[in-house]
Amino acid sequence: MTRTPTRRPRITSAVGATLALAVSALGAPPAQAAPASSSVVAVAVGADGRLYSSLIPAAPNPVPTNGVIAPPGAGISAATQANGGLAVFTIGTQGGLVAGRPNPASGIGLVFFADGPSNLAPPGGNVTALSSLSDIHVFFAGYDGAIYHTRYYQLVGPGSGPRAITPVGIARPGAPVAAVLLPNRTPAAVFAGTNGALFALTAPNGTWTTRQISPTGVTTPGSTVAAATTATGAAVFFTSPDGALLATALSAASVTPPWQYQVISGPGTLPAGARPVAARLPNGTLEVAFAGQDGALWTASNASGNWSAPQAATQPGIIATTAPISLTIADEFLWVAWCGNDEVWIFGKRWPVPPRWDVYRVTAFSFRVGAGIALVTL
Repeated sequence: MTRTPTRRPRITSAVGATLALAVSALGAPPAQAAPASSSVVAVAVGADGRLYSSLIPAAPNPVPTNGVIAPPGAGISAATQANGGLAVFTIGTQGGLVAGRPNPASGIGLVFFADGPSNLAPPGGNVTALSSLSDIHVFFAGYDGAIYHTRYYQLVGPGSGPRAITPVGIARPGAPVAAVLLPNRTPAAVFAGTNGALFALTAPNGTWTTRQISPTGVTTPGSTVAAATTATGAAVFFTSPDGALLATALSAASVTPPWQYQVISGPGTLPAGARPVAARLPNGTLEVAFAGQDGALWTASNASGNWSAPQAATQPGIIATTAPISLTIADEFLWVAWCGNDEVWIFGKRWPVPPRWDVYRVTAFSFRVGAGIALVTL
């Protein structure tokens, strides 16, 4: 295990206080941090195609499962089952959805199964899972440019598999899809279409509907879109073709309001192919994180009521600019993770009181730079 080498300048936090990038051994949080009652699990597909998992911060060293499930560094997502157990999803080597769950017989370790047909999507492509009350929803973009979806009731198990819920050709094959719970706890998904517009998927009456919620050309086709729940719907974050970070609102109502957007940062802030993520903190503050042009993790928040200019939260050169980033909230803590340079896992943790940012580097030679990673709170 290695450590970040130096203490960094203070930055503005999502809760309006100052942060200091601190050095700390993973698994030994600073004494002032209250222990979390929730567990945070990190999962990624290694260079050998096996799934690796870590329990943060108690057991951070990645532990592999048996068997190849997906191409090296595949896109991956994780969710919490109704019984509190872990569920993991990826697009396997067969081009179909592969799901993992705790062994039903022993409850120890994960077992994987292919759910639905093969050759639906690019192997190792992006996949997104969302826990919704007692259900789990899974989304991905298929070879035919349609968004596919499947739903697991209560617990994850083999079923009929994913089906297309949009017209074909609306998305780039394997494109990222963001999923979010609306205030009434119903699921929604957003993505960047092939025309460079933002699209929203909602199912207010149980049937999925597709809405274009922006003009065409506001973003790059197939680029990453992030979303977080708000009091009235969801905040949707996207990157303009010139590299500005922008935000718009997705209403919880089944109507599309007139197009409005907010500028969070100017042109050139996000590199081409950046993978922003977003979350709503327990105090209602929205937080966005992304890899900057300099290879540092950057964050922005609306803690003051207005969006702050993005600030570097780490030193440069530790994250690939197109690397997937995962984010989860455990109790009052915010965790961020990515597979960084030098084939290491890097984790951040934020304490609101006192506010600080700790970056951990865990050597994991079985991972590729920029591999998919998923965090989930159990």
